[in-house]
Amino acid sequence: MKICFNFTKQTFCNRSFAQADVPFVAYQAGLSFNMDLNSPFRWTPKIQKIEQSPEFLKKMKYFQRLTIMEDQHYSELIDTFLFEALKNTDFDYYYDYKCESNPYCPFYGTVPFLIYNKVNKYPIIPVLRSKPINAFTLVAKEREMLITETVAAGLWALTNSQVQKLNSVRMLQTDGNHWRMLELCKNERFKKTGIYCQENDSYSKIYYDYEVQQIVLGLIRHSLNQMDEKEQALNLIYDFVDERRYLTHEGAPSKPTAKFWKFVPQSIKNFFF
Repeated sequence: MKICFNFTKQTFCNRSFAQADVPFVAYQAGLSFNMDLNSPFRWTPKIQKIEQSPEFLKKMKYFQRLTIMEDQHYSELIDTFLFEALKNTDFDYYYDYKCESNPYCPFYGTVPFLIYNKVNKYPIIPVLRSKPINAFTLVAKEREMLITETVAAGLWALTNSQVQKLNSVRMLQTDGNHWRMLELCKNERFKKTGIYCQENDSYSKIYYDYEVQQIVLGLIRHSLNQMDEKEQALNLIYDFVDERRYLTHEGAPSKPTAKFWKFVPQSIKNFFF
C-alpha cells in the first residue's frame, strides 16, 4: 500500500472522496487506470436472488406512484434496499458516516451509508451514491458511473481495517436504480461487477422490475461476504457444474461411461462435457 510522504497533512496530500481524481486514486491504491480501474473485464459473482417481502413490494409501489423523483427519494430508495437485504443478518448501517484520513490513506469524506458488522464491527462496506444516470446504453452508463470516489472510500475502509488484518474490502455504488459492487485487496488487486439495472424500460427504474430487485438484494447480501450453509452448499454445486462443464477428456470414454450416457440427449451431454 502506497503512502503519501511528500506533502503536508490537510493541505495537498489529503483529499475528500469527491475530489479524488484518477491518477491520485490509482497511485494510492497501487492500481493501473487502464488495466484495473478502466478494465473492460467484469466480475461475475455467484449472486443468490432474495425474495422481496410484502413491505418491500409495497414500498416499490410507493415509488411507482411518484411523478418526480427528488434527491431525498433516491436516498429513501437506497435505504429501502439496504434495510431489506440486511434483514436477519449480523449487519446494520450508519447514515452519513464521517470518515477521517489516516496515516495510510489520504482520503476523507462522508459516506452516505456504511454497512458494518454489529458483532465484530468489521468488515465495513461503504455504499456510495452517484449522480442519477440518464444514459440508455450500458457503455454510456459505465462512463457516467465514475468509480474514483468509490475506490477512494474503499481504500479508506481497507486501511481503517488494518487492526482486523483484513485482506480485502467490498464497496457498493448506486444511484438508486443502478447498482455495482467493487472489491479492493491489499495485494493491489481490484475487480468490479457490471451495472445491474432494468433494461426493458427506457428510463431504467428499478422499482418496476421485480427480478432486478431480487438480484440487487442478493448483490447487497453478497457484499457482506458472509454465506450461510445453504449458500455455501449451492456455491459448491455451481463449482462442480462449472468443473464438469469445462472438463476435457483425453481419448475415448470408458465402456461404463459410454453406456451410462448412451440414452442421454446430446444437449445434456454438451452441458456436462
